[in-house]
Amino acid sequence: MDAKDIGAWAVIITIAVAVVAAACGWIMNIVTLLSGGDTMMTRELVMRVGGIFIAPVGAVLGYF
Repeated sequence: MDAKDIGAWAVIITIAVAVVAAACGWIMNIVTLLSGGDTMMTRELVMRVGGIFIAPVGAVLGYF
């Protein structure tokens, strides 16, 4: 393995980790919405519902 191969694998692993982290955040957003929807403020509720359809927003909101 030379440096180019190691760099390519590093990029592939980094992208895979980012995709898994984003998917976990998006799922956590949906779980939070379903489990605590009655105690959320209106702004948070609207943002979380929007985060279901706009995945990057949902991925970030899932961690908060």
